[in-house]
Amino acid sequence: MESFWYDSLYCLYGLKINFTINFNTSYFFLLCSILSFLIGTSLGTAATMGVICISIGKAMGINPYYLGGAVLSGIYFGDRCSPMSTSALLITELTKN
Repeated sequence: MESFWYDSLYCLYGLKINFTINFNTSYFFLLCSILSFLIGTSLGTAATMGVICISIGKAMGINPYYLGGAVLSGIYFGDRCSPMSTSALLITELTKN
C-alpha cells in the first residue's frame, strides 16, 4: 500500500509540471482568440495581445516555439470565427448567389 502511495505522488507531481506549461499556453491561445474574435482582425491582435503574451511567456520561461504556436493559432482561429472579420465578409460577398 505504501508503494502505491509513492507511485501516485510521483505521477501527480509529474502531471503537475506538464499541466502548468500546457495550461499557460492554452490561456494565451484563449486570450488571443477572444480578442481577435471581438475586434475582427488578426494583425491588430498580433500587434497588441500577441506581443504581450510572448513577453509574459518568455518571462515565465516557456519555450518560445510553444508561445508562437499558441499565439498565432489563437489569432487566426478568432479571426476566422469572427463575424466582423473582413476576410469572412469578402468570402460571403463573393459566394453570394
